[in-house]
Amino acid sequence: MICRNGSIIHLPVVRERCDQNRHASGGSGHIELRDGSVERYKVGAIATNEKQTSSGVIDAFVQSIMTNTPPSISGEEGMRSLNVILAAFEAQVSGKVVSL
Repeated sequence: MICRNGSIIHLPVVRERCDQNRHASGGSGHIELRDGSVERYKVGAIATNEKQTSSGVIDAFVQSIMTNTPPSISGEEGMRSLNVILAAFEAQVSGKVVSL
């Protein structure tokens, strides 16, 4: 979904039912159920790229999709970077050195 301000929202739905209304804005959203109850969700800045405004990473990624050209950073390089980040999180939690 593309919002009025140009931001793109992706709402993964595992099981869609007709008795739900979904709403999302920025880093939060909610689901209204037919019985009137509401489930609220909020994600952190990392998940929303809230602070990612000037690096151009997202713009370059979207441009590569729109023009069907290879991204400036390959999927393999992205996976290596992700593994470093995940290892850092693991090391923080465990208090131990994590080898890659």
